Amino acid sequence: MICFPGLGIAFLELIVVLPNPCADPPSSPENLHVLGTDTGQISLQWQPAKSTEKSPVDVYVVEMATGDRKDFVEVARVDGKTCRFDATDLQDGQKYNFHVKARNSAGNSDGSAQLDKPVIASKIGKAFSVLGGLYSRAFSCE
Repeated sequence: MICFPGLGIAFLELIVVLPNPCADPPSSPENLHVLGTDTGQISLQWQPAKSTEKSPVDVYVVEMATGDRKDFVEVARVDGKTCRFDATDLQDGQKYNFHVKARNSAGNSDGSAQLDKPVIASKIGKAFSVLGGLYSRAFSCE
């Protein structure tokens, strides 16, 4: 409450959002892998971060690098109950690499799930090309 002489009283409400001191950052997601590729698209999936009451996952942060670059850029935030992402509008034949981090109110996971090798966006049906060979695994987020 603020008092203004001659004008009366005004109420001021201030809301401050702080990190939750009772929460811990989540663990890292694991086993990031490619589900498939298509022209201009790469579909990714990962195993969820282990979460507890003190370290729930709010979102997964997907980062991508192109070619042989090592600088990763955030390309998406995926709901913490989803363990899949489709990277779209990619250049056909280009190499891409991905990282996925878990995030909650206490911050990011210490590490990130990452692909073993870069992947090339290309239309080759249900199979897919990972530099160095074929690679296939599937995990549910539930």
